[in-house]
Amino acid sequence: MARILIATTPATRHVNPMAVLVPELINRGHTVWWSRVKHLKPKWSSWEPAINLIFNQGNLFY
Repeated sequence: MARILIATTPATRHVNPMAVLVPELINRGHTVWWSRVKHLKPKWSSWEPAINLIFNQGNLFY
């Protein structure tokens, strides 16, 4: 599967679309690294973000 790096800017309407896309890519078997800003965590999210948050096969790495 693919290895994907996503970097979102801390601007309105940039983070939420990726909050849907990143888990879907992981569910499809891709390795995804996502860098974003901590204070823009989606309100419905159950995980705690951090600067340079990385998803890798469904696991979180900081």
